[in-house]
Amino acid sequence: MLGSVISASSNLAAAEPVEIASSIPISYRMQRDHRLVLHPERYGEDNAHHVYLTVADQAAPYSFSLGWFVIVHARDGDAVLDEFGERLPMPGEKPQRAGFNPADLHAIRGFDFVSAGELKKASSEFEAATREGDQCARAHSNLGACLALSGQLGKAQTELGLAIKLKPDYALAYANRAWLALALKQPDLALADAQKALALQADLKPARLAAGRACLDRGMVAEGRALLEQTADHWSADPKALMLAGDALLAQGDLKGAWQRYRKAQLFAPNDTQLLLKLAHVAERQGNLDEALARARAATKACPQDVAGHVALGRYLEMNREPRIASIQFERALELSNTPDERLLVYGPFLRVLRTMNQLEEADKLSRRWLSENPQSADCHYNRAWIVSQLPGPERKSEAVQEYRKALALNPGLVQIHYNLGLILANQGKDGEAAEELHSFVDKAPQDPDVRQARELLSRIGK
Repeated sequence: MLGSVISASSNLAAAEPVEIASSIPISYRMQRDHRLVLHPERYGEDNAHHVYLTVADQAAPYSFSLGWFVIVHARDGDAVLDEFGERLPMPGEKPQRAGFNPADLHAIRGFDFVSAGELKKASSEFEAATREGDQCARAHSNLGACLALSGQLGKAQTELGLAIKLKPDYALAYANRAWLALALKQPDLALADAQKALALQADLKPARLAAGRACLDRGMVAEGRALLEQTADHWSADPKALMLAGDALLAQGDLKGAWQRYRKAQLFAPNDTQLLLKLAHVAERQGNLDEALARARAATKACPQDVAGHVALGRYLEMNREPRIASIQFERALELSNTPDERLLVYGPFLRVLRTMNQLEEADKLSRRWLSENPQSADCHYNRAWIVSQLPGPERKSEAVQEYRKALALNPGLVQIHYNLGLILANQGKDGEAAEELHSFVDKAPQDPDVRQARELLSRIGK
């Protein structure tokens, strides 16, 4: 078992005359990548030091373990060993021992690829590690984090579950699974996993941040703010902690406080696109569209491949009455989109801009493509109906009615559809059906601004 290697070195906590960080393979990695953390933890019944890194520049800051290290005494001097009892090789070098644990070696190589920013190679190494030794909890957790970053959330869930099954006290794996649950929009599960991680390691920063974010997503804003503010004050130079503390202030409507937290975070991560876009959002909320545009432009320059940056810039350009330039940003965002979720961010505002420019043929093509990719999306049916209702020909109006009804079946909460249907049906001379839809609209949305027009139309058709 993994723990047996550490347990074999008795009284390690009392007999460690050398700091783990003085080990050249560890200190070299820490100097080369300042994200690495040396965290004292219990491993089995012994004290150890866990080395891990967190990819804080990602929306979900997953973490990767290098291993748990202890110092043991040997004839040739003190040795720093990981939980497999292996001496850590330097990055890119072969181990000194011929029989080095193959699963451990693949896991170490994978970690070094993560540190170098080569996630695809890292994922291959972690997969090899799980094949060589399916009892390597570290490899399963790291593979799960890699899969999550690449958007393979279902597979990531499986790997993180295996890691926790193999090592039930693996706090960092619980933290990773909490961030995965947040990505899956499951804040209740995220908070439960984050709390499990904190019960094991109360000072584990990724878990504290996940717990705070989960509180915000569950509507527990005061609790989330308290936790995130405390975490940001403790790790006052950590941009992710500062940014999430800003999110908590924003959730409470404190725009000035959020701006200050985001600006402080930017001191440590000046080109972080998430931060730039959050600053743009606050500027927009404060009514400063010029500042929002400037921040969004900076985000697209800092990361030209980021879909969210182009979408935000396009939206602010649209607000600034520059629809043609906005459409260029949305078109670029679609080109960069790799997943259905990313494309869904683009379609709505792109359609709106095309409609503003009266480019209905392009809007027709785009709405058709959107619907073909997302046949179970009420919004896709809604927007398809909205576009075709503006195209000439009675067959288009009939298609709009069908699409509106499909949208309503998928999401009965889209009450505006009743009003839109009422207008189309009245224009088709179907007064009875139109009246039914208009009455539904008035009953379900009595405060909607369109209620007055709905009542006027009901009066005209005598219903």
